[in-house]
Amino acid sequence: MRRLFLLMTVLIGVSACSGQKLATDVEPIGNAQFGYNIVVGKDMEKGPLSRDGNSEKITADLKQALGAHFQRFDGDRLYHMATIIDGYILARPGIPLVLSQKSALFLKVTIWDDANGIPIHDEPKEFMVLEGFSPKTIIGSGLTQSADQQLAELVANAGFEIERWLRTQEKEQGWFTPEFTATIEARKAALDAPAAAAEKN
Repeated sequence: MRRLFLLMTVLIGVSACSGQKLATDVEPIGNAQFGYNIVVGKDMEKGPLSRDGNSEKITADLKQALGAHFQRFDGDRLYHMATIIDGYILARPGIPLVLSQKSALFLKVTIWDDANGIPIHDEPKEFMVLEGFSPKTIIGSGLTQSADQQLAELVANAGFEIERWLRTQEKEQGWFTPEFTATIEARKAALDAPAAAAEKN
């Protein structure tokens, strides 16, 4: 039911803001610096009514976009980002204002702490990244953009969606702070304790 709801959201044309640009001046996300940018897409699925997409190109383009987006942050604590592409929709031409399909990427993202080698959250964060709202997409981007143009906007928007999530977690959960570092270290110690006890026995 959840996946059906997400697909219907795409079909009825709910979308994000368009035209977001990477700022020259970067506001830090706490103490975060991002290292490895791992993107896996070999099992991605093509969504209903989608144009054909090349999984290798989608994976490569997303990796490049996320790398450009997050390499700008230079805090003193190193984290890594692992992204799985579950699926995509590249909108086909439809009937304007009747079936104004939107393009989308479906992602799962996990953030890893480098020093301790563990994820900093329990479950991957799921994203439905949509193309932006603009005069070119209001009647359906399938009519006004090529598949490559649609993909370029989606992968750029993915960086902003993930950044927005990380900033929210920093503000609400205290991620990327010295106090959170202590929490990660305590989690690592708890994970190592059973193995250490087994070695003693």
